[in-house]
Amino acid sequence: MTWQDQYATHLLKTLRPLLTVPHTPYHPTHHELSRLRHRAKVCDDLADALRQSSAQVKFLINASASPIFRLPNEILSEIMLWACDIPELTQFKPFKYQRFGKHMSPIVLGQVCHRWKQVSQSDARLWTFLWVDLTFETSLKDVKRVEYWFKMAKQLPVVVNISHNDDTRLVDEVHSEKLLPDWQPCQQVLETLFHHSPRIGSLFFGILDGGWGDLLKRPLDFARLKHLTIYGEVDPAFAPTEVYMFYNAPRLESVDLWAVEPGTLRLPWNTISSLRISWTKFHDLVAILRLTSNLCSLRVRNLESTGDEREVLTEEARYDPVNLPVLRTLEVTDDPANVNILDLFRILLCPSLAVFKYNTFGSPSYSPNIIHHLIHLLRQSNKLHTLDASGIRFQRDDLRCLLHSVPTLHSLYLDISHNSEVIPDSTAMSFLQLLHRHDFSGQYETIPHLRHLELEVNSNLPFNSLFAAFETRCPRPYLDGYNIAASVSDGGYHHLESVRVKIHAPLGHVAPVEWKFWLDSLCERGLPVHLNVPFDKTPITFVPALSVLPAFRNHALNFVDVL
Repeated sequence: MTWQDQYATHLLKTLRPLLTVPHTPYHPTHHELSRLRHRAKVCDDLADALRQSSAQVKFLINASASPIFRLPNEILSEIMLWACDIPELTQFKPFKYQRFGKHMSPIVLGQVCHRWKQVSQSDARLWTFLWVDLTFETSLKDVKRVEYWFKMAKQLPVVVNISHNDDTRLVDEVHSEKLLPDWQPCQQVLETLFHHSPRIGSLFFGILDGGWGDLLKRPLDFARLKHLTIYGEVDPAFAPTEVYMFYNAPRLESVDLWAVEPGTLRLPWNTISSLRISWTKFHDLVAILRLTSNLCSLRVRNLESTGDEREVLTEEARYDPVNLPVLRTLEVTDDPANVNILDLFRILLCPSLAVFKYNTFGSPSYSPNIIHHLIHLLRQSNKLHTLDASGIRFQRDDLRCLLHSVPTLHSLYLDISHNSEVIPDSTAMSFLQLLHRHDFSGQYETIPHLRHLELEVNSNLPFNSLFAAFETRCPRPYLDGYNIAASVSDGGYHHLESVRVKIHAPLGHVAPVEWKFWLDSLCERGLPVHLNVPFDKTPITFVPALSVLPAFRNHALNFVDVL
């Protein structure tokens, strides 16, 4: 007999005489009534003692349990949402969420305990991302999983990823006489998904090159679809001629195409505001841009050639201009030797362009034709505020012409590190001369509205000239040791707010101690400047300060006076 049984038996023996009820009819005396009242009071006291003991036991159990089990359901649900890392509808990066559902999913979280299962099943947000990987291992269980997933998501829009294993269009070793599109469970899974197409808000479609035939030609109802990513037209033997399944998508806003011929897609192009396209031919891109009158963001990567690569691009225009009146963001990433980029810059009309970025896969290269067409493109807009031309190596006159062409610039990113020797006529020195504020009133500024600057420089750059140029653009300038910020009117005076300088230097490069003092002085005047190595992304280390330098540091001198 355990101690709990012994304690319960002893307690019952003690309470048995107190719980004896007299038989009726019974006429108690005054003394017996007093004794019964006393027994009732003892029973009430025992009941109170048992309730207090029960509360203490519960408190001890909760105190000894893990803190996470004492969290409210609302907080626990947010933790689960963070653990599942549900992608947003319009910012879906499919390759980040591969194999979702096998390692971290609401099903796995619900297996921890009964309470976690209740919380995971009650929060529909945890079920708004569904990954479907079509393989020869796909079975009827996957069909039930798809149905269950949409049921648990309730009425929320679902992010769906449809992909297949590597080379599913090829013959499998086990099923040597079958192809994946002929596998009946895969077709049933797709039919189930397409049945719930009105509830899909974002879709990654990675089976375009799988040979699904007529399945892609059937128009579906994508009433809530906002973001569409289509991957793959690799093998021409399985490339579809026309894809109508996404034609009924009235709310489609963002399209991301990777290695897809856009001419095969029947999409509502006039409703699309964001387009990202990779590995496409130039004439296909032009044809699509003529249909996207409401395009606000365009990102082009790896623009393929359509004709003779030796063709001279300085000839007369082979394409009529493409007018994109509301385009605000244009990003181009490509090989600097790709001559199709010149045609793209030449035919685009973007009067509302605000953000431009051109980058290459390697180091910047010098191309006079690209610079010429780029300046022509940027001059069309009087709203450009962000320019990232890190993929272009400028000469002195080209850089001067470019900066004079964008007077509304707020943010600038340039790479001027590819100079073997810094000489007075180099691009780096020319840029420092343009960056220097010659007049605090702003009358002689090249880029008067500049707020944020990011540079990649070489360690051979004379940093004393660089810091002197920064000093003239501080929010609180100094002149002859006196603060003249109060004397400068707010109107017409523009200053830098942040500067990042990436130094191409050997690993473990140690900077002179005076750099540290200059940085501290700029920071006190309201301009934070960050120096780091571009690849390590670690701050530059400085030589230890000498004993005589702190006394020199106490004087609020102008950099120009010091130099």
